[in-house]
Amino acid sequence: MSDMESKNTGFFEISTKYPSLVPLAVEILKVKAKEACITRSNLRPFIRENQKTRELELVIPVTSLSKLEKCVLEAVGFPKRPVRVGDTMIIAIVVGSFELGQLDQELMQMLRTLYYTLTC
Repeated sequence: MSDMESKNTGFFEISTKYPSLVPLAVEILKVKAKEACITRSNLRPFIRENQKTRELELVIPVTSLSKLEKCVLEAVGFPKRPVRVGDTMIIAIVVGSFELGQLDQELMQMLRTLYYTLTC
């Protein structure tokens, strides 16, 4: 089983266990996507292109999340991961466009639109 397959299997197991959290997670991700920039920051969400997979990712530093937002996103299946920002490492929740598409097609399209139109 590939890393992506195991990641998606975990997501579906958790979202089946807590189905009521999925719409809340989608709303949190929509708000964070609207706050995102393409400039990497340790204080606010940003959108990047994964160099290995060429997939767009929404990177949300945990410092930009409330305690409730962190708990909801982790419960739905988005774990915290280390991410390089300049010369430092931060802890962030990273959500790929493939995962966003599984949650909400509109959210995946929003990420693409934002990535190609953001000016900050």
